Amino acid sequence: MNTHALETSYSSVPAYRREAWLRRRIAENAAELSWLKTRIVADFPATAAEFAPPPFRTFSKLRLVQALMSAGLWAQVKSWIEAQGLTDLYLAAQVFTDDDERFARGLAALKAALGVSDEAADAILAQAEIK
Repeated sequence: MNTHALETSYSSVPAYRREAWLRRRIAENAAELSWLKTRIVADFPATAAEFAPPPFRTFSKLRLVQALMSAGLWAQVKSWIEAQGLTDLYLAAQVFTDDDERFARGLAALKAALGVSDEAADAILAQAEIK
């Protein structure tokens, strides 16, 4: 569908339903994009590196705090950051990546200190991942 057709379609949606409409279109196109990437890599192997996922995941600091708050863990994590003397580094960070050794060590220490399972930690991180 061309952008003019999308704009026309979007304009016809009542304002109170537009967010749902946009989310549905994104989901529909995400599936198509995934198929297209798989197909181009299969048919043209030289493009594999271009479409490979990054070697690490990136996490939004804001989304991570929100996910931790929802899980009832933010106060404990914040106290741990302060106790470790990492407040300045935390405040200076824009994002976190799982290839950063300090982030990986901190995550392991926090999981152990708070008794958070790998599955629960992965679910929290998934909410904060920037894709």
